[in-house]
Amino acid sequence: PLRDLTNGFTDKTTALGMGTIDVQLNIPLTGKSIKVSGDYHFADNEINLAESIPLAKNVTGDLKFTESELQAKAITAQIYGGPATLSVQTAAGGAIKAKIQGKVNADAWHKIEPSSWLQSLNGTAEWNAELNVSNKQFDVLISSNMLGMAANLPQPLFKRANEAIPLKFEFKSVSPSQDVMNTQYGDIVNVRLVRADDSLGVRSIKRGYMDFGPARRMAERDGVWITGTLPVLSLEGWSGLIPTGNGAEV
Repeated sequence: PLRDLTNGFTDKTTALGMGTIDVQLNIPLTGKSIKVSGDYHFADNEINLAESIPLAKNVTGDLKFTESELQAKAITAQIYGGPATLSVQTAAGGAIKAKIQGKVNADAWHKIEPSSWLQSLNGTAEWNAELNVSNKQFDVLISSNMLGMAANLPQPLFKRANEAIPLKFEFKSVSPSQDVMNTQYGDIVNVRLVRADDSLGVRSIKRGYMDFGPARRMAERDGVWITGTLPVLSLEGWSGLIPTGNGAEV
């Protein structure tokens, strides 16, 4: 019944490591519903939940479950190269809500994700995330003030470690074949990208925009559009920093 509870959301989840499980089953012979009570203890596990949800390493803690709910408090992990604490709770209708509090360590993150743009980040910064799962669709919202993190990127994205610039990233699955990514970085840039599967099931960017300056809602048109007004823009240093629709960098 747990798979029905999550509508199969965890079907593609992968996990590595050891753990201990304690399960109690009550199976009536009269046709009534099965009752489940269990506890799984993560012992330094690695969990890859889904695309655009950060890889969790060194996961330690307890996940309690019944036939109708999941619950976890203060599970610890390493996410984005730094320590994080995770809590999980089911809500009405079988929806799952999770909250994460963590601290990015850019130097350690470089070793996990060797992307070109990540090499331009240094330092640490606190972040928070909320994850909502319902009917096999999910919505992830990650936010940080980036204080303590330096970004050696071309203008206007250059940032000193002692500057606080609010960053918000949202990933929402609209349907099994389409998702939307929204990123807002202070009053500097606002990005919205819509991805969809083609006839072969390959997901790529179909439309979106990158709007420089204070956030505003832009009309959606096919293709990716760059608009806005900036006091300064460097045309050098962007090579290898811009991802393509298939995740590669150009």
